[in-house]
Amino acid sequence: MSYFNRSLTASQKRAVREVRSVTGASEADAKTVLSRTGWNTNAAAEMFFARGMTPEKPAIDTGKAEAEFARFASEEDPSQIEDAGIAALCEELGISPEDIVILVISYHMKAKEMCIYTKEEFIQGMAAIGVSTVAELKKKLPELRAQLDRPPFFKAFYEFCFGFALEAGQKNLPREVATALWNIVLKGRYANLDAWIAFLDERKQKMVTKDTWNLFWQFACTVRPDFSDYDEDGAWPVMIDDFVEYMKEKGESK
Repeated sequence: MSYFNRSLTASQKRAVREVRSVTGASEADAKTVLSRTGWNTNAAAEMFFARGMTPEKPAIDTGKAEAEFARFASEEDPSQIEDAGIAALCEELGISPEDIVILVISYHMKAKEMCIYTKEEFIQGMAAIGVSTVAELKKKLPELRAQLDRPPFFKAFYEFCFGFALEAGQKNLPREVATALWNIVLKGRYANLDAWIAFLDERKQKMVTKDTWNLFWQFACTVRPDFSDYDEDGAWPVMIDDFVEYMKEKGESK
């Protein structure tokens, strides 16, 4: 018998509520990913984000959202908000353009290019967040920040940041772009972040690949800061192997 055709147990109902809280999934989508992951809430949330499933969108006043878009749109190209408009949006939200929460907003908008929001991205992002105006969006900032403390969400958000920062035609990020982004996204989340960035600068690493970007967060989450449990035979990128060796030689692991 399908989970959709019978009553759920109390623990399954709690799992559905938890997955919906973390992902914004509809009840049906939450049940789908849970049933396919043995009712493991973390695995279900990761499946939701990995498959690019769409959160349930609260009803918003599209007319108001479109009017807000028009306020920040470029005069040269009214079909999109450009860097000056995004700076103005940040000012109205009371945040710095380097605040991580603007990246969270960009994630919900599914923005494809840094410093650009198309009208479609802006409207669908406002709908995903559940707001119609910038004033309402400002009130949601604490909730958006709190999403970063949920591991499945943060993993999806972190992986989004790499593609978001790429310029058209790029496959890899220049070191300077990657390190600037790491300084925003991982500040306070990884004890050896400053050492990692210093290591990349010292070796004059030119580019950072998507594989290295994604696996670095896995490395940060699973390997102790003193590297005592690091598996040298594991499937880590060479750059991470070299970083561990560099840190052990310097005796600066934390």
